Amino acid sequence: MLFDSFELDRRLLRAVESLGFNKPTPVQVEAIPFAMRGGDVMACARTGSGKTAAFGLPALHRLLQEEREGRRGPRMLVLCPTRELAAQVHDQVEQLASYTRIRVGLIVGGEAYPPQIEMLRSGTEIVVGTPGRLIDHMKERRLDLSNIEILVLDEADRMLDMGFIDDVMQMAHRCPEERQTLFFSATLDGEVDSVAHRLVRDPERIETDRSDVEHVDIEEYVLRADNEGHKQQLLLHIVRDPELTLGIIFVGIKARADDQTSLLKQAGHDVVTLHGDLPQSKRSRVIEKLREGKVRLLIATDVAARGLDIQGVSHVINYDLPKAPRDYVHRIGRTGRAGHTGVAVSLVTPAQWIELVDIEDFKGHKLERREVPGKEPTRPEAQGRAETKATGGRKRFGRRGGIRRRHAATEESEA
Repeated sequence: MLFDSFELDRRLLRAVESLGFNKPTPVQVEAIPFAMRGGDVMACARTGSGKTAAFGLPALHRLLQEEREGRRGPRMLVLCPTRELAAQVHDQVEQLASYTRIRVGLIVGGEAYPPQIEMLRSGTEIVVGTPGRLIDHMKERRLDLSNIEILVLDEADRMLDMGFIDDVMQMAHRCPEERQTLFFSATLDGEVDSVAHRLVRDPERIETDRSDVEHVDIEEYVLRADNEGHKQQLLLHIVRDPELTLGIIFVGIKARADDQTSLLKQAGHDVVTLHGDLPQSKRSRVIEKLREGKVRLLIATDVAARGLDIQGVSHVINYDLPKAPRDYVHRIGRTGRAGHTGVAVSLVTPAQWIELVDIEDFKGHKLERREVPGKEPTRPEAQGRAETKATGGRKRFGRRGGIRRRHAATEESEA
């Protein structure tokens, strides 16, 4: 299937061609035709699946087909959980609209108010933004949502995790009831499903790209470490791999990010850091350096990396495991995208065994164990499990089998 089979406006097809898009992705194949007919959509899609075009193309097509006559305020609102994701979505939608006269504006926190106010006054048709700053403009009556024709929620599960749902619902209630709602999330289960059904009407449910299924293009494995010092040795070994062209190293807290940045810089590596305390201007410069290939390693916390979309990531390294298993899936999904393969390595000490087993239960299988020659752990896996039980671990740990076979030195050298 090709994009011209969707019968999109010729100006959009021209943009698609100029962007080098060839075949539509699975979520685009499913979502675009239904959204073009004006129906609501609930789609399970992760970052990198092509979801921006999946909602951007049909929305732009609709705006182009229906002329605006003297209406005030934007016609389309796209809500995103983070500034970085909002900026990426804004840029992509703007590129898709590049051969039209449709104006796309960005409203996020950490930026000056006057340019945003001027943009809203200028008659921008599409607004992309984060809930907090959008609510500020709405309360000051600078953002009029009474003429919204299309409401998009991107990474809705993240907005739920970050406590934005009340703001989202407040804005949704200011939009017309007859609007079209396009709801995109990495999962459609549990509370996310409940929130979705408060916003959509008779939706088409699309689950062609679930984020909690196996990442077939990602090589996942675990390296066990005895302690923090051992873990740092393993990290230094991994980042020396010549096949690591761009790597993201996830840590649990800001202090750890600073510590590992110092460690890697002392070892002669080009590395940048991304965490919640960085001002927006510096965060933008960090991301720009990564996209331009000026640095090879990024150390990031989950808060800073939510919604981060950087092409060409070859390795994801979990220096600290996330507390929530679903965050593990989000993390490793930064690699192995758009037909490319990737590597995801998790460094695990006995103290983190609870998180590891929760991840394995979530995925439905045990992650492969490997060892680096000369840096093997001295403490057996069974000891880590026993320590977890002793410190209040879950009974289900007893279900786990033994360690998988150790790889030969030729295989282990890939770590």
